[in-house]
Amino acid sequence: MNLRSRFTFPIASFALFLLLAIAHTWPLITNPAGLSRNDTHDTVLHEWILAWDAHAIATGPLNLFNTNTFYPERDTLAYSDHIIVQIPLVEDSLVPMAKLAAEGVIVCASFVYSAAQAIIAAKAGAATISVSLDELERYGQPGSRTLAEIKNALEAGEEECDVMASGLSSSVQFAESAIAGADIVCLTPEALRNLVVHPLSDRGVDRFLSNLAKRPRSRIAT
Repeated sequence: MNLRSRFTFPIASFALFLLLAIAHTWPLITNPAGLSRNDTHDTVLHEWILAWDAHAIATGPLNLFNTNTFYPERDTLAYSDHIIVQIPLVEDSLVPMAKLAAEGVIVCASFVYSAAQAIIAAKAGAATISVSLDELERYGQPGSRTLAEIKNALEAGEEECDVMASGLSSSVQFAESAIAGADIVCLTPEALRNLVVHPLSDRGVDRFLSNLAKRPRSRIAT
């Protein structure tokens, strides 16, 4: 079997299924950056959940779970997919945060920059604390040290609350977050790729390939 005939069937199969996908999702291929499908049940449901969350948090956060569906039933948002609500830690958000936590909603408190704030958020019912290391360091506050203080304070108070490190821009911050005890680390795809890259790793791979190319090829007797 020659090389051409070996790849004819896979290439033809790929082309067929690509054409079928284009036909099935037409006209998405004409504008992939601006079009999306919303004719499936799951897509429409998630669009509605996001729209309702934005509306309820802005107008009446205490009634977040009392949606405009299945009237007169209450807490009908719980009938849909599991969600996490992120709420900024400000004075006016403490009561809604406690209310949502009491109703079983997983709450993530954001804009937390000190151990005192973290304790208050955990007492209010937050299941996760989001700490932005980049913002702390721009303010002149050591990010990893603050993260460790928050983690130690929560553990000392026996609070069941995860600490999430966000705004990481380097592998050093990633390592410091892990050492400080972060339960979750939020990374961009670019930052995640940078974790794998190291000059010595690249140099070692180059040396390995160079040594491999210099090895004599074994001969097989026929």
